[in-house]
Amino acid sequence: MAAKAYPGPSWSADGHRPHFTPDYGRHGTLWVYGALAHREGRVFIETAEVRDTVSWLHFLDGLESFVPEGEVYLIMDPLSLHWTLATMLWNWGHQRFHFVPMPKKAAWLNLLEGFWKILRQRSLAGRNLRDTGGLAAALHAGVDDWDRHPTPFLWGRTPRPKRHFKRTYVYRI
Repeated sequence: MAAKAYPGPSWSADGHRPHFTPDYGRHGTLWVYGALAHREGRVFIETAEVRDTVSWLHFLDGLESFVPEGEVYLIMDPLSLHWTLATMLWNWGHQRFHFVPMPKKAAWLNLLEGFWKILRQRSLAGRNLRDTGGLAAALHAGVDDWDRHPTPFLWGRTPRPKRHFKRTYVYRI
């Protein structure tokens, strides 16, 4: 994510489009790693200045305390960083973690991708961020706010309600 000015909501409370002057300059970038416990809706993120194996392993170590016990299935995109030798050695030492590769060009299968949009809207909308420290603080504040009242992310829809008829007729043949 980039430290820059993010537009606010598309419409103000009085029904007019708010004024926004775009800022085309970026004031640094920040890499954000994230995990979603989809049944509870809790989220864990870790930010890093560079995207490398050291920051990825630091995220995995934090993830170990985020998920207290039991089997963990990590759906991971095909980024080469996620499948390095150091990552596989970390996984060998942590047997309860199972890495599941996500097919290429199928990011919509990962439920965390939908949360990234929610996080950007909740924590970055209307802010003018001038450095990566402010960006990291805004992202962590947004996740803390989300985790106070998490919403589960589940596949599928709720079943359609059964129709209740005013009258029920029984026909005999």
